Amino acid sequence: MKTLFYKRLWRFYPAYLEIIPLTVIIASLLYTWISYPQLPDSIAVGITANGTVTAYTPKDFGSVFYTPLSALVLYALLTFVSYRRMAKLEDPSGELHLPAHLAKKVSSKYLESYRTFSVRMIFIAITALVIATNLSSFLQIQASFDNLYALLGYLPWVFYLLAMICALLQFIKTRNVRKTIQGL
Repeated sequence: MKTLFYKRLWRFYPAYLEIIPLTVIIASLLYTWISYPQLPDSIAVGITANGTVTAYTPKDFGSVFYTPLSALVLYALLTFVSYRRMAKLEDPSGELHLPAHLAKKVSSKYLESYRTFSVRMIFIAITALVIATNLSSFLQIQASFDNLYALLGYLPWVFYLLAMICALLQFIKTRNVRKTIQGL
């Protein structure tokens, strides 16, 4: 039986690390579910970084659960697409778009080091996005209860920034690897 693509990538980081984003998503969904009955009829949807609410919307299932459910979709989609591309690195449709004549010239050790870096950066970026999105959901609920502390709104942005840094590092590494391979 053919090994699933994500199982092949687990040699680059422990599989149990996937528990981190999944736990954050489940905790956020549970917190939202528990908080839903106590929420006021109008919930905060626009919150500045310093804690000021800029917009409200009527409370309904979609508006309250939109953010934690979007984190789940974001996690599933980004994990599937990113890791699937990394699993077939040497394939012309893979991350590096290597033609057959170049794939033979590149050492497997070089490609494995690139894949290790890439898989780890992708995992960190996806996890940071999931945490940031779920923090936003938490802050939305806290603001609806008028329990939001000033400057707490900056916290999701720290994780968004971490995700952007990982994506930038991944882009730079991929560009450098492509240049190296083309120079062979």
